[in-house]
Amino acid sequence: MRNSLMSVLTKSTFIALVCLRLFSLPAKRARADDYSSLLPQNPALSRFNDDITFYTSFDGYSVADLSVGKGSPREGAAPQWSDGIWNKALRGMAKPLTFEAHGNIDLIRPGAMTMWVLPQNWTHGGNPSYIHFVVVNYQGITLQVSRMGSAVNREALYAYMKIGSKGEFVKVGSSKDWKNEWHLLSVNWGEGYMEFSVDGSSFRRINTPIKERTNKDSGAIQIAGSGATPYLMDEFFIYNRPLQNEEMKWMWKTKAQEIQAKSS
Repeated sequence: MRNSLMSVLTKSTFIALVCLRLFSLPAKRARADDYSSLLPQNPALSRFNDDITFYTSFDGYSVADLSVGKGSPREGAAPQWSDGIWNKALRGMAKPLTFEAHGNIDLIRPGAMTMWVLPQNWTHGGNPSYIHFVVVNYQGITLQVSRMGSAVNREALYAYMKIGSKGEFVKVGSSKDWKNEWHLLSVNWGEGYMEFSVDGSSFRRINTPIKERTNKDSGAIQIAGSGATPYLMDEFFIYNRPLQNEEMKWMWKTKAQEIQAKSS
């Protein structure tokens, strides 16, 4: 009787431990390829590890390195790669690389998004085209990070958020003087506001309408479209909280340190 009781208790304890382990596991953080852990890594991975909901390094593959939602892109044109800040980078495409938004980004709750962009022999002046580096559509909300087209806009850089029928945008600087160098684009969003930063500058804020969920579609994250104007994109992150000005300045400095290390 005692042995039977001990057996039942042992099994119960084992099941309880298994359940505890399962419920304590972090959100899915699948790495695309085992070998990628051997490559030089962006130090932002370590600093913001617990805050990242989606990350793709573009190191020669299109599957996300880290993903809370679905990490594989939808079917589309085959991406092309080039040398990036850390390992490889994605070439801008005529049709963007598209991932599902569900799980990977939540535009209702506060969050942030960062990316590195490198222009390739841009001809400034004339009548430049719009470039939509990233466009997110989810829960009736649109968020995009872009460069304005037409000469009158002077290649202004901006973040745009549309909720229902109302849209707001915030401009920070311009790409009219950009050479073939890497630039950091960052956007925060929260309850009733959006912020934008370029190259580690302090965030510039605008007010936005209060957000409400309007539907349950899986949504889309469209990355590196408008490939008619050649550029590279590297190190694309989505975070589950807004970033601070100090964190942006640190992130900007890490690029300079990495490039200096490569040249030494």
